[in-house]
Amino acid sequence: MKTKASKIILAVCVVAVLVIAAVILLFVFKNSKEDSTDNISYVEGSFIIDYDDLRQVAGTNDYIFVGQIVRKGETENDEELPLPVTEYSIRVEENIKGELITDEDIMVYKDGGISDVSGNLVLYEGDCMPEAGNRYVFYAFAQPDGTLLLSGPVSNVLIDSSDAQEANASDDYSENQEYLAAVDTYENEIESEIMEPMTCEYDVNA
Repeated sequence: MKTKASKIILAVCVVAVLVIAAVILLFVFKNSKEDSTDNISYVEGSFIIDYDDLRQVAGTNDYIFVGQIVRKGETENDEELPLPVTEYSIRVEENIKGELITDEDIMVYKDGGISDVSGNLVLYEGDCMPEAGNRYVFYAFAQPDGTLLLSGPVSNVLIDSSDAQEANASDDYSENQEYLAAVDTYENEIESEIMEPMTCEYDVNA
């Protein structure tokens, strides 16, 4: 009896281990598929500004800031939208234009994400999706509902200059090339004659 019981317990343990292994493999496969950049579909955007001129980008966006991606959230697919929208939790570390809160994480939405139809990562031409843990210079639009939107080829600029490693370990950006470029761009911005400035829900003055 004791031997039979031991065999049953052993069999149950083996099955349990196999189930756990299968779940882990499925999780890894799912995440690798979602984060894969092997299959990317680029959408040609029709914009009201020239995204090659960062002065226009700065003048059109309501907020420019340095922040770190805390986590990637859900991706929404809507037939009425030109491409999927992905949510991100971001910790603002340095405001360049506008005054966003810095004492808690904020939710930001990004044009781009995995398509429910094709399974591909869909982006505007020249754009890239931010990754958790990395720091970026963000150019963001406030929306009528108070949310923040990252949209366009340079809506998130990775801090990837020669001092990137130091910058990613500290919130001191005084010598960082991307930060200095963003500050200069803001100081010489070309204000939009079409877009009306708006304030988001995370503005310290909201």
